[in-house]
Amino acid sequence: MLSFIIEDRKSATILRITGELFYEKLPELEKIWDEQVNKTTSTIAIDCQGLNYIDSPTIGMLVKFFNDATSKGKKLIFYGLNPTIQSLFDSARLERFFLITTKEKFDNEYQ
Repeated sequence: MLSFIIEDRKSATILRITGELFYEKLPELEKIWDEQVNKTTSTIAIDCQGLNYIDSPTIGMLVKFFNDATSKGKKLIFYGLNPTIQSLFDSARLERFFLITTKEKFDNEYQ
């Protein structure tokens, strides 16, 4: 089952996604994104630890989120990618755009 959980920290907003994210759920994700990107925090993190699968349209949506965050002067960080998601990010060469880190490094910097 797919779920989205928001965690607000002093220095970042975290969007935790668990389950499998397919095209059909992108409108729901986009609505949540729009709410979060308009908050005053300067950093938005997407916690991918519980994310098991994404399809190609989802990758396109993540690029859109990156462009949206950048245009609003915000930093977008991805962390906790499992090997499957990391492989998809690598294939799409998303590391050229996205800041990707581990949960530990993220937690140390954004408490």
